[in-house]
Amino acid sequence: MTPYLKLKDHPVVWSQTLDPILKFDIDRETTQILPNPLKLVVIQRINHEDPHGLPQSPRLGAIYLNLAEYINQGNVERRYLLKESKTNATLKVLHYSPDIILLLLINR
Repeated sequence: MTPYLKLKDHPVVWSQTLDPILKFDIDRETTQILPNPLKLVVIQRINHEDPHGLPQSPRLGAIYLNLAEYINQGNVERRYLLKESKTNATLKVLHYSPDIILLLLINR
């Protein structure tokens, strides 16, 4: 889970390092890398001191990434509309190297 960050002119930028051990499967016949799904969920923090700020559902939405698409792509910047969301929020994924992925939430 990322730390709480306040909105500033609508976007929020997270720079979170994840250190998972990933396993990518390869098709024996085609030698293609098989899909490797990752689900990211964006949740709004509830401020219990603000009675007007309580959302009915703190979950803003989710994106579904296929990590296999990022292999050997170099610098990649993609924007995803949050699924399962009642807002038009987008999540920008910036992949600069095998080790650095930045996430930027833009809620419009």
